[in-house]
Amino acid sequence: WDRKSILAKKDPGITLMLDCSGSMSYPHEKIDQAFRGIILVAEVLNRLQIPFAIYGFQDELIEFKSFGRPFDDTVRDELGEAPLETPGNRPGGHNEPGSNHDSTVVREAGDELLAQPFQTKIMIVLSDGQPTGPAGEDHNGSMLKRTVKGLSEKGIIMIGVGIGAGTEHVARFYPNSIANVPLPAFADTLGALLERLLTVADEAAQGDA
Repeated sequence: WDRKSILAKKDPGITLMLDCSGSMSYPHEKIDQAFRGIILVAEVLNRLQIPFAIYGFQDELIEFKSFGRPFDDTVRDELGEAPLETPGNRPGGHNEPGSNHDSTVVREAGDELLAQPFQTKIMIVLSDGQPTGPAGEDHNGSMLKRTVKGLSEKGIIMIGVGIGAGTEHVARFYPNSIANVPLPAFADTLGALLERLLTVADEAAQGDA
């Protein structure tokens, strides 16, 4: 990522979604590695001037950076507190780690992404567990499947990334997925995924020129 050139056309818009449920605290390395990956991607996108948003999620979205907000030191500081949401002790935070209502939060973030003017819209969801829902109503993930299918049909490139072992389920919910990413390799894996996505977007933009 030290290359001097940037994309010929800064067309993509990317939403990053980070699971902040309690399971991300065990082992603690899980949220640490996920956080490192998010920071890597955010710094790269910021340098390339590619619009992006970052949300944590539990029973609702936890905003760290919206599309209209600059990625400045204040946002970096707030994002640095994201790991504290998983045990539920972030000062002034949402702190509801007992829930991960994936279908609800993915739909809300997807609607926001659809409202943006980008030609290429990408959502990357980082998670380690099965989705739930209000009163456990999405225990089999059917609601999430419908949500992801609907957003995909509207043009969003939906990608699920499974943090750690036992995350094969992401392949059932997302049309594009990487499962069982080893924790020590998580940041590198996420960085490589981003590079592939931006390369494809760049080639498409140049083809349209």
